[in-house]
Amino acid sequence: MVAVAGPSGFGVESADGDYRLRLHWLLQTDYQAFLVDRPPGVTASSTFNVRFAALQMSAVVARRFRSQMFVDFAQGRLTLLDAWLEVDLARPLTLRVGKFLYPISEERLTPGIWLPFVSTTLASVLLPARDTGLQLYGEPIPGVLKYNVALTNGGSAGLLGDADIDAHRELTARVFGRPFAWLSPGPLTKLGLGIGASYTEHDGTVAAPELPILRTYGGQTFFAYKNDRTAAGTMTARGAAWRIVPHATWAFGPVAAYVDWVHASDDIGTATVSYDALGAVASLVLTGEDAEPLSYIVPKRPLDLAKGHLGTFLLVGGAGRLIVGSSAFRAGAVDPSAGSRITTVYGGGLNWYPVRGIAMLGSFGHMFFESFAGAPIRPDENVLIVRMQMAI
Repeated sequence: MVAVAGPSGFGVESADGDYRLRLHWLLQTDYQAFLVDRPPGVTASSTFNVRFAALQMSAVVARRFRSQMFVDFAQGRLTLLDAWLEVDLARPLTLRVGKFLYPISEERLTPGIWLPFVSTTLASVLLPARDTGLQLYGEPIPGVLKYNVALTNGGSAGLLGDADIDAHRELTARVFGRPFAWLSPGPLTKLGLGIGASYTEHDGTVAAPELPILRTYGGQTFFAYKNDRTAAGTMTARGAAWRIVPHATWAFGPVAAYVDWVHASDDIGTATVSYDALGAVASLVLTGEDAEPLSYIVPKRPLDLAKGHLGTFLLVGGAGRLIVGSSAFRAGAVDPSAGSRITTVYGGGLNWYPVRGIAMLGSFGHMFFESFAGAPIRPDENVLIVRMQMAI
């Protein structure tokens, strides 16, 4: 066994690489400021906080067996983010069991540290981040076609996906392809098209309603169902819940983009509520590197002032809109203090990657809300987030 240390982590591995144990470190510290007016209930217009202080351990045994554990210590609590093990059953077939990233879209399968914005698109707000169960995945045609199929406990947007609330399981499937990958490098070579879908049934309870809770980029709840922790005042999921998620990625030269659309549906008592959201993000590398959608930018010229090298700069812009079906409001199921029917966001940012593993992300988002049938309108949110990040 030999010791290893570098951008891909610290640890030990065998000379042939068949056995490996590595420790990875992630630290994110944020400065967040609400510009113009702070949201109702927020006491400070700006604040500093540690968003992530996490350790990730990965292991390989006999090359075919792998595992990962990802634990976050931020905000004074211990949170298990990922915990899975997997085995290669055949070349295009890998079995993974445990808690893992929700395999329904390319963005949801991308670690958060790689995203060009400080968070996901507004469409992905409707999707769980993680779930627990088993997953089969693979790449039948390397670089061209891949798939995911998962059977999990079933999660709701805005929740961690740890608990098994009821007897139902969720089936999730996705295919993603690059139909022009075989072409010589050109505008279509890195075009990727995918579609994911999920289906389950829910039997929510007062303690675990199994309904989505949607939050702004500033951390404020803009949509939630009634929940006063009593049977009479708490809405619960009852029946089918499903999602369909078309998505696409693209890159050419210094430009990259990705877009996703989510259509989701929840049965709540006698009502069926639908949600539709579209999100799009585009990025432009300002320092000469080729762009990759949903990928960390590795500087060609790492920071070295003596040589005049400043690292990599990335310009980012995005927009999104989320619409909650009117049946939720007609049924009186929505929390009046968090009852936005239509939410729209525009944003932009500038990222600096001085060396591999270090990033400073600056993002501004303008989010505005429309209520239903004359209900009180939530004030606009204008939030600036500056994040310093180390990931190795």
